[in-house]
Amino acid sequence: MKLYCLLTALSIFSSLSLFAQQSTPDSLAKEESFWNKGGNLSATFQQVGLNNWAGGGKSTLAVGGIFSAFLTFDDTTKRRWETRMEVSYGLSKIGEEADRFIKSKDNFILSSRYGRKLSKNYYLSTLVDFRTQIAQGFKTEQINDSISDDVRISEFMAPGFLIASLGATYSPIQRKLIEEERKAQKRKGNYFAVTLSPFSGKFTFVLDDTLAKNDQYNTEGKQVKAEAGSSLTLGLRQELFENISFSTNLNLFSAYEKFENVDVNLESLLVLRVNKYIMSNVSLQLIYDDDIDVERDDGTVGPALQLQHAINVGFTYGF
Repeated sequence: MKLYCLLTALSIFSSLSLFAQQSTPDSLAKEESFWNKGGNLSATFQQVGLNNWAGGGKSTLAVGGIFSAFLTFDDTTKRRWETRMEVSYGLSKIGEEADRFIKSKDNFILSSRYGRKLSKNYYLSTLVDFRTQIAQGFKTEQINDSISDDVRISEFMAPGFLIASLGATYSPIQRKLIEEERKAQKRKGNYFAVTLSPFSGKFTFVLDDTLAKNDQYNTEGKQVKAEAGSSLTLGLRQELFENISFSTNLNLFSAYEKFENVDVNLESLLVLRVNKYIMSNVSLQLIYDDDIDVERDDGTVGPALQLQHAINVGFTYGF
């Protein structure tokens, strides 16, 4: 099983390396029009102050930021390469008596897909998808009625997830050959692709000895757990109206040993721009992983649907 996953991962990286070798600086200069790139950097801030407020409640302070970027190469004849990255982080403080900020959002996502064209809209493709968080995460455990303690449950690469896969991709959006249409498409950055990979390897990393020994993420006490299975990946980026865009990414993975259990990871983002520098966004992330135990609302511990959503207003810079 480990050998299978290792060979899958090596084949992915070797394919990406081959693409890099074929794309020399001279050739990239000649094929400049085949590249499309873009991104967004945003910062948000929220503050609610209450003083002698009869209706109750607590003062809150929240700050956050999101960086996202994509890079696409498509020569329209045989090769297509797409890479995206997203880094988001948020902190919040509830109540004036709170002595510190707590983490409210923390994601690091890097995904890259390389495809060789089979027909107009179909590609033989390799995919690498990596996810982790940046900072340490804690949960509060109540020791008694008056004493509670913060217990560390995560940090960078604890956990971390890597899915490497081989499969076929369907992507009907092509680079326009007419210059005016190509420029309009480049501004919008519209994109759709779905990849089915019957040969996938999933690696779960817990590179912290304490968290690994506590089996926080069901890695059987190991720092790296490898699973072989199949996966389905869907990506969509669309400008709905002027200054309104929507993007979503869905990852499904099922290990052959427990094929009936499907790991789900979904991220969606709706961006509404007031002008070039002011925007509002609505984000949603949904996770279900049979190997991750969480404390449910009824007090029991086990796998459960994890849901995170946020509405932000702030400053943004697009490129």
